[in-house]
This record gives sequence, structure tokens and C-alpha cells, in this order.
Amino acid sequence: MDNQEFTLISASNELGRNFIKVMKATGEPVAALVNNVHQQREMDELGINTIVRVDTKNDSETLFPPVNIGKVYLFEDSLPLICRYMIICRPWTSKKIFVITKTGNIPSVYKKLGADHIVLTNGKNVSFLFGMQLDGE
Repeated sequence: MDNQEFTLISASNELGRNFIKVMKATGEPVAALVNNVHQQREMDELGINTIVRVDTKNDSETLFPPVNIGKVYLFEDSLPLICRYMIICRPWTSKKIFVITKTGNIPSVYKKLGADHIVLTNGKNVSFLFGMQLDGE
């Protein structure tokens, strides 16, 4: 298996889609995390070739991504979905997991599930995340 690490991004909102577009433009290996056909089509339309589709309703299925996962960026649309993504994704990487939220939902929940950073934002600009992308492991 190739040792190249992919940045995994759940981009179910506009801020996430902006981030994934910019990441793709940098040439960094990017994988999209989705849990339904609609999101998968959106990522296809953005030209994302590596898509990790997970079943967030089936606890009994052990999932392994088709690529090595480095950092993870989860753009919050709902608290329950991000919690499920955290439970699924934390075993995939020892690198940092970022949760980006506009609501500020209970950060301690995300921390207990393995998030390294919870980022509260109310803007549409994703450039501030690149400082975090370039920071150490």
C-alpha cells in the first residue's frame, strides 16, 4: 500500500466545500468523507477522486478507508453526525482532527471523542485553516 497520507475532509456545508476546493488546488492529496449519495455526487462534481463513504447508522460494520489518512477536518452540520464521524475516524489516524463549527456545540463532547482542535467561525473564508494545516503533526 502507498504510504501517501490524504487529508480527510467532511464538506457537507459551504465552508467545507470552499476548504476542499482550496485544498485540491494546492495539490495536497485530499479525500472526502461522505455518508450519502447526495454528498458523494457533490464531491464528484468538485473533482474529488478519493471518496470515503461511511455508513453512520451501522455500528457493527468495521470500516477501513481505502487510503492512509493524515489530518482530518470535520465541518459541522449536525452534532450527532460529527460525533459519529469522530467515532469512525479517530482509529484511522494518529494525526490531528479538527472540528470546524459555526454553532459552538459542546466542545467537550468533541474533545472526549478525540478532536484535537475545535474551531469556531462565523465566516466563509477558509484561509485561516491553512495555518493549522501547515502546523506540526
